Amino acid sequence: MDGRGGGSVEEWVSKEKGSTWRKNRDLTPDRVQYPGWRFNHVQPVVRPDGTRVAGMLLFYGWKDPDTPTAKAFLLDEGS
Repeated sequence: MDGRGGGSVEEWVSKEKGSTWRKNRDLTPDRVQYPGWRFNHVQPVVRPDGTRVAGMLLFYGWKDPDTPTAKAFLLDEGS
């Protein structure tokens, strides 16, 4: 993580209502294609009526720590 809150995108789960956690999976985009990138602001994709779209997440990433011009990434588990 850096000063802007960026890092990897991971899914963590708890079976004990938050007492303990384990990393379920790493959702970070391909590190070969995006070496040195940071990611943050993971959020669900929602429809105009506010309902969530199952299996879709939106987040942002950038490479240059001094010029954090971001790109949006869409994770679509349905494709």
